[in-house]
Amino acid sequence: MEKQDIVPSKHIVVSAIGVTGKTQMQKSTMVVNGIERREPELDVSIEEADLRMMVHIKNAAQNGIKRSVVVSNDTDVLVLLMNYWATFKEIGLEELWMRGGAGDTTRYIPVHSLAEKVGPEICKCIIGMHMLTGTDVTSKFGTKASALKAKPEMYLADFGNDIDSIDIDRAEEYLVQVYKPGTHIKTLDALRFFIYHQSKKSLVQLPPTSYMARSHILRAFLGAFTQLHCFSGLTLNPEEYGYEMQDGLLLPVHDLRLLPPDFPSACKCGKCATLRCKCRLAGISCCTYCKCKAAAIPLCKNPNVLLQIPMRM
Repeated sequence: MEKQDIVPSKHIVVSAIGVTGKTQMQKSTMVVNGIERREPELDVSIEEADLRMMVHIKNAAQNGIKRSVVVSNDTDVLVLLMNYWATFKEIGLEELWMRGGAGDTTRYIPVHSLAEKVGPEICKCIIGMHMLTGTDVTSKFGTKASALKAKPEMYLADFGNDIDSIDIDRAEEYLVQVYKPGTHIKTLDALRFFIYHQSKKSLVQLPPTSYMARSHILRAFLGAFTQLHCFSGLTLNPEEYGYEMQDGLLLPVHDLRLLPPDFPSACKCGKCATLRCKCRLAGISCCTYCKCKAAAIPLCKNPNVLLQIPMRM
């Protein structure tokens, strides 16, 4: 038997929209049994290869393909496949596989089975969960295991879907759950306070403040929105979602509020009754990160704190 009898129909799809010369634009084409034809549905303005794969799978399913195998070792691709499995299934795809590894470590992951096992609620919010906890374009926050245990379906059901539905407070509450599962705390500022006084961690070992997390959440929303709308091509202005232009480059916004170099560290004297108290000696009020927690009498006797206590009539 000859090789052409084993594979009677040969389909080769070339998705290469872009500039091939100074002015010429190369479009997507399909070669079927040696006959070339245009495939305009693949002419999408997407630079990220991971997202172009989703467009190809959808196009293949619409052309009657029942099984697709994606060759990739990237977690980002697996997340996209799980999210879009329901869409691919609706248009006729029966099996979706991801081949990873190399050589003896090569393995095939049945994405269709994995998506069915974790359920549609997790698959719907998995892109937002992935973006918030760390990708190629967002900072790492916690681990993927803790991200799944934090019940993302409760907090991120619509994260990244609609610009009118962005809920920064809800996303921050989810990040708190990623960092400390099961806690009643809802903000990162409150979590920092709790961890600092319950453990011996320094300020640099604490999670970010609510103020700093805001830009991270905006960048995660932008990334999730782009991935969730890859078929429609909808985009957002990055400068409104945690990025800024510097010297012609698009860079993340650094929302840092640094203390002055001569600012004293939090005191550890407890009652602040003598000049050995760093805050009292510097003539400033104690803060919530001091051992006294800037509490009123009888805990903190720093006069700068006492002056801030409102008078009762």
